[in-house]
Amino acid sequence: EGSPAEKAGLQENDIIISYVDTESDSDGRPTNTNINIRDGKVHLQRDGVICSQMLFENNKRNFSLYQTEFGSFMLGVKVHRMRVDLNEKGGELELVYAIELDHSTVGENRFHLTVKENNPGTSYNIGSK
Repeated sequence: EGSPAEKAGLQENDIIISYVDTESDSDGRPTNTNINIRDGKVHLQRDGVICSQMLFENNKRNFSLYQTEFGSFMLGVKVHRMRVDLNEKGGELELVYAIELDHSTVGENRFHLTVKENNPGTSYNIGSK
């Protein structure tokens, strides 16, 4: 289904989406999620039980620190495909990427985020697949 976004919209050249995720933790503990899209790059920042900052760029590999309650490690992401179709009324973001640890691929992921306007100009609904 989805969760309400605290903030979604355009700010100068940036697209900014902020929401609280309670589904990624089995105990339902909240994780604040901020997505900033600018100049063909997607920056994802999560603060909560899991803390991470990931930078997604088409056909590029980026590394970041990934912190969990059990420890921290460097995580690589290599984007195979990125599609951004967002405006002030909502839209979609899709990322297809590989996760790497010690320069070895350990998983292939697809992140699909749908943003829909609930009440024109006031609130949005965030859904992911």
